[in-house]
Amino acid sequence: MIRKLGIVLAAAVAAGSLLMPARAATIHVDLELALVVDVSGSVDSTEFALQQTGYANAFKSASVQNDIAQLQNGAAVALIYFDQGQYIGVNWTLLQTGADSFAFGNAIAAAARPGSGNTGVGDAITYAKNQILGNNYTGGREVIDVSGDGSTNVGSDAATARNAALAAGVAQINGLPILGSEANLDTWYAANVQGGSGSFTIAASGFSTFQSAVQTKIEAEITGTNPTVPLPAAVWGGLAMLAGAAGMSRFSKRKFA
Repeated sequence: MIRKLGIVLAAAVAAGSLLMPARAATIHVDLELALVVDVSGSVDSTEFALQQTGYANAFKSASVQNDIAQLQNGAAVALIYFDQGQYIGVNWTLLQTGADSFAFGNAIAAAARPGSGNTGVGDAITYAKNQILGNNYTGGREVIDVSGDGSTNVGSDAATARNAALAAGVAQINGLPILGSEANLDTWYAANVQGGSGSFTIAASGFSTFQSAVQTKIEAEITGTNPTVPLPAAVWGGLAMLAGAAGMSRFSKRKFA
């Protein structure tokens, strides 16, 4: 009787499992990279095209193709646009070869602009975090890459969203502020967007120099290195003043000792 009951229970469990939807297989990758791109109203059509071309050309470049090919398990990458909302430009894509990287660049180039409203950096970070946690990949590193020409003026606080993303397991959030529209945007990005061990902020002096900056940034994110970031002019000026003061101090000691 007990044996028969066991057979019946086993059959019931098996039948139940057949009725349950199959879970998608989880694919392990070396990197999950969410590219979060500002399309708010301060970005005009020409500037949007420069951003889009910058990202597309970066993935089509020989250096990024080579970096992707060097990853043992590849990278899962998605392009996310944001204004006061968030939109998938190119969905999560597994890149394992140079050809994959080139095709992803083409997909970015073909992605239509979805909006042009206010600037919700905090909400965009939260959305990217949820995308990373909810996709079908597990990454050795989880990175959010935010670029834009303005600070938050709608939605949640960016620093709060950043801290929550890091607490949830995102390893690194990097910033690419595009200077020219808003004063001290690089400082704001460093204080409110950048976070995590090894994170960095690379500023583009304007949309015309965006492509160089974004390629440097993506190469660093794929390889897991920290790029050499030029110091702001104000910092160089401060260092020069300190060096000058130190030199005068040594001169005074020699002259009047």
